[in-house]
Amino acid sequence: MIRRPPRSTQGVSSAASDVYKRQRDTNTQTVYDAIRRLRPQWLRARGRTSINAAGPDEPAVYVDGTRYGALNDLGRMDVNQVTRAEFVDPLEATTRFGTNHTGGAILIFLGS
Repeated sequence: MIRRPPRSTQGVSSAASDVYKRQRDTNTQTVYDAIRRLRPQWLRARGRTSINAAGPDEPAVYVDGTRYGALNDLGRMDVNQVTRAEFVDPLEATTRFGTNHTGGAILIFLGS
């Protein structure tokens, strides 16, 4: 059910199948809780990246390639729907999705 990505590229950090096995052992219900327990560094704001920025930059969230919302919105998503999650660093996120990704991006892939 959970597939390992074919290969990791520079700037991408994947949560592989062994991570999700551990997630099921911890009885987390939401994607946010699973990431908070297993990959907390993905949720950390990266600090101010501009003198014009109001506050620290958080990662953008994408589900199956579509912008999903803020990090808190992952608290409404059932972890059992997810087949893979990746963190993409700011440079790679800007290359893939355009500007305003100074905190990187969390990519969520749902099962079919």
